[in-house]
Amino acid sequence: MQGLFTVPYAYPIDSEPSINQLQTLDRDSPDIGRQVILFKRLFEENEDLLHLFEKFGELKTAEAQMSSEELAEHATKVMHTLDEGIKGLGDIDAFFAYIRHVGATHHQVPGFKAENFWKIEQPFLQAAKTTLADRYTPNIEEIYKKTIRFILENLVKGYEDSAVENGNGQS
Repeated sequence: MQGLFTVPYAYPIDSEPSINQLQTLDRDSPDIGRQVILFKRLFEENEDLLHLFEKFGELKTAEAQMSSEELAEHATKVMHTLDEGIKGLGDIDAFFAYIRHVGATHHQVPGFKAENFWKIEQPFLQAAKTTLADRYTPNIEEIYKKTIRFILENLVKGYEDSAVENGNGQS
């Protein structure tokens, strides 16, 4: 399986990294564990989201969340979406089509609201910091912040645009 996070590769000392310098990080540690930890943080900080997931409603304890195959599967899908979004930045038209389509599909989740996308931002940044350890420099942090915000803005746009197109005006 491809790496869970995408990070800037080595860049000359006298230059700053940019969004164009993102590439996939291949780590030896288990991807699923990091993904579940990200969702564990998400649900710890936003318990109200658990009701959106029929399969996760009973996962009230950290132990139940860490051992849930369903949670691991959904975490994998979310991280795949974020990875694909980051990798897709090289072809911005494909990026917009993919990320906005993913945003639109969230109308299938009863009770989902556009602002729910933003709740993954801090857990994602914390997971990246934990994963990258000493490689998570202030410059890398800034790149991750801008990148995740750009992805989330476009997930929201896809969600909201599809509501307008379908005439239901939900957001």
